[in-house]
Amino acid sequence: MRNYCTYFDSSFIVRGLTLYRSLVEESAAFNLWVLCLDDLSYDTLGKLNAPGLQPIRLSDLESAFPQLPTVKSQSGRTDYFFYYLPSLPAYVLQREPSIQSITFLDADLYFFSDPDTILNEMTGNSVLILEHRFPTALQNIRKFGRFKIGFLSFRNDEGGRGFLEHWCEEWKTWSDIRIRDQKAADQAYLNEWPARFNGANMVQHLGANVSPWNVGSYDVQHATDRVTVNGIELIFYHFHQLRILNRWLCDPGLGDFQKTPATSELREWVYKPYLRALSNTWDWMGDHTDGLNPGYVQVQPGRYTFGNLFHDTVRSLLRGQLLVSMRGFR
Repeated sequence: MRNYCTYFDSSFIVRGLTLYRSLVEESAAFNLWVLCLDDLSYDTLGKLNAPGLQPIRLSDLESAFPQLPTVKSQSGRTDYFFYYLPSLPAYVLQREPSIQSITFLDADLYFFSDPDTILNEMTGNSVLILEHRFPTALQNIRKFGRFKIGFLSFRNDEGGRGFLEHWCEEWKTWSDIRIRDQKAADQAYLNEWPARFNGANMVQHLGANVSPWNVGSYDVQHATDRVTVNGIELIFYHFHQLRILNRWLCDPGLGDFQKTPATSELREWVYKPYLRALSNTWDWMGDHTDGLNPGYVQVQPGRYTFGNLFHDTVRSLLRGQLLVSMRGFR
């Protein structure tokens, strides 16, 4: 059985559950361990009681890693979320020592095909890592690191657990610097992993981690009920910075990475299916949506203001990137 983990709060629950439902469609038997960042998300997952969905209270993780509350008192909410990320897979392996491996996934990923295609690339190694695959035109964002923390797989062996322990220590050092010097949330220290550790393997499959920053480099097509990039089956897409404005209008978040319009293939076979999946997840939740946001963008003072939203939306409109559906994304 495969084991995955992720984290989200009640504001991101629809996307997290859409990740879960894509795994139901594409993966073999699995558990998805979810670190719930607030009580509402934990209670909602408990009420849903969906097969393989394993909610974890934030307080339980903090009890297992006593240093976490100290960081919590010194940092903001976003910094704290970044800090405990490496503790989550370590916690799951401690709690369930019979698990063979654990794979961390960002909650805004969506699987179009079987994840085993890339997970099998771990072969005899202890860790599987994935490059961002930034195109040449986006050299300026390479400072955020060669490798993606939104997909990391660890085998439950001495090497995998050693990687996690080392990651926790490096993350603590990085977080201390970030809190002190207000540095960006980069992942550049991961760049050294392949050279420093023998047990890390890099995913080679082109259909893994197609994202707003690299999709402009690919030829997206659809054939025989599967989406392809440069003729290779798309495994998962990272819907980074997707902003749903209302039930008819969505900004796909391409504006920071390309100036050209979104292609019709990208709209029809990647973004619109995901938007329909989000809507279907909301319906699937049934009577358990009280107090929840169906996924619409939220203005948050100090984080994402109305000015940010207006600027980004107008930019996407002028570049021909906005997604519009007069019937709603169904």
